[in-house]
Amino acid sequence: NFIRAEWYFKKGLKINIGDFELRKRLTSLYYEKNLHAKALDVLKITSIYMPESPEIQQDMGALYLSMGDYDTSIKYFKRAIAASDEYLGAYNNMYIAYKKKQDIMGVIGTIKAMIAAAAKKKNLPDREKDSLKSVLNFYEEVVRQNPGFTDYYTDIAEGYLVLGDRQAAVNIISRGMGGNPGKE
Repeated sequence: NFIRAEWYFKKGLKINIGDFELRKRLTSLYYEKNLHAKALDVLKITSIYMPESPEIQQDMGALYLSMGDYDTSIKYFKRAIAASDEYLGAYNNMYIAYKKKQDIMGVIGTIKAMIAAAAKKKNLPDREKDSLKSVLNFYEEVVRQNPGFTDYYTDIAEGYLVLGDRQAAVNIISRGMGGNPGKE
């Protein structure tokens, strides 16, 4: 029951105002009910206690993204990245915001930054691998539509190498060189 859950979360926060997990759960509760303004209020208060948290910045960006405020969402995703440049969720969501704005240079810049950040990490969790694969697929589509952007092939190949997919990297480089993408 929504009302009961909200009451318990608020009561818990009166007892421990800085409880991050309770704030996260209350934010999720509001988000699931499409009460974005209430979710943002909770996150804004939380950001007072944890101003440098990439997760808080990412969550605020995600809320603004879901409300269609792409410029504000990008601002928060950049804050999350500034707090931790290995926070790939922020790159992925910023890529989505730029894509929705139809800002191709923002998309490409974000993809390049995401690949570089992913390359720094030793082991990517499956969720981050899936995000990177999705971004690379879009990037490949951009390159297919604009085949003259040959330097982008190396970016895509680097992304596939980060994912451990050597064959996909070889294929994209071969395509960029005008070769047969199925052969080494």
